[in-house]
Amino acid sequence: MSAPTGVADLGVAELYDSDFVRHFDARATLWEHLICREANAAFHHRLQLLGDRPLRVLDLGCGTGRNVRRFAHAGLAIDSYVGVDSSARMIGAARAAHPYSRAEFRHCDADTALVADERYDLITATWLLSHHRDPADLIRTATERLHAGGRFMALAITDSNRPLARLHGWRFRHFLHSHPVSPESLRNHALSFEHVSANGLISMIEYHPQTPTPPQGIRDTMRI
Repeated sequence: MSAPTGVADLGVAELYDSDFVRHFDARATLWEHLICREANAAFHHRLQLLGDRPLRVLDLGCGTGRNVRRFAHAGLAIDSYVGVDSSARMIGAARAAHPYSRAEFRHCDADTALVADERYDLITATWLLSHHRDPADLIRTATERLHAGGRFMALAITDSNRPLARLHGWRFRHFLHSHPVSPESLRNHALSFEHVSANGLISMIEYHPQTPTPPQGIRDTMRI
């Protein structure tokens, strides 16, 4: 078995294709409530600002399809939804959880999904950046696949000097094979909005396509 393109190492593929998937949703729900509540709230708020026009959505690293429920809760009008994940077991769980929805789930990695010459109104990546070998390249490629006025939105594990955040960061690296992303590197890619949770570990980031480097006065809520 070889590591799928775009993941940090073989451990990522092995983890998500193991029995870990059986308890993934329960663990993710607990994590969202205990660690990244503020970043999730910011993500939800930014989704609500997208308006009511029908959106073509690409969900990178979709896992068990949790974002399908997230989008519905935010009231998005979805024209089409494609979720991709490099884990066959996660895709199987997503299809089982949404058997009657119009959502389409594909077993492939993010880089492969972005190679296709298709355009989207919204591309999301929840927790994928910390598994990717080159987060900056993924951000650049994703924004190139957006329609004019589209958005690329991500939740990411980021570096922090806070003791509690560093402890959580070690746990993510050890148990989830995640590699926290440098907040400074995230600022350099057409950043339109950035929000970092109070614990300094979880970031919510939104990008616009074909946007020049942000000026000095851009909103920045970095708290690390």
